[in-house]
Amino acid sequence: MRRIEELPKLENNFGPRKTFWRLASEELNKRPHAEIDWRKVELRTARESISDNGQSPENVIEAIFENSPGAVTSKQKTEISLIVIKHSAEWTKAFEASLKKSGPPLGPEAAT
Repeated sequence: MRRIEELPKLENNFGPRKTFWRLASEELNKRPHAEIDWRKVELRTARESISDNGQSPENVIEAIFENSPGAVTSKQKTEISLIVIKHSAEWTKAFEASLKKSGPPLGPEAAT
C-alpha cells in the first residue's frame, strides 16, 4: 500500500519514473489498485521507456524496483529483470530506428 500512496510523488520526476507514474495513474483511474495487473504496467513502462525514449534497461529496471507495487519480492524483481533483459535489445533497436527517421527525442521524457 505504501507504494500506491507514494505514486503521486513521481509526477514531477522524469525518465522511467515519470513514465511509470503516468501509466500507473491511468490504471488507477480505471480500477482499484488491487485489481491492476502491475506486471502489464511494468512492461508497458519498460517498452515505452526503452523503445520510445531511449532510456537504459538498467535505469528502467531500477525505477520499477523502487516504485512498482508489483516488484516488491525477490521473485517479482527477478521476473521483471528477466523480461526486460530479454526484450531490451529489440526495444533498443526500435529506438535507434526511430532516431534515424526523426532525430533525437526532445523533452524530459528523453532524459536517462
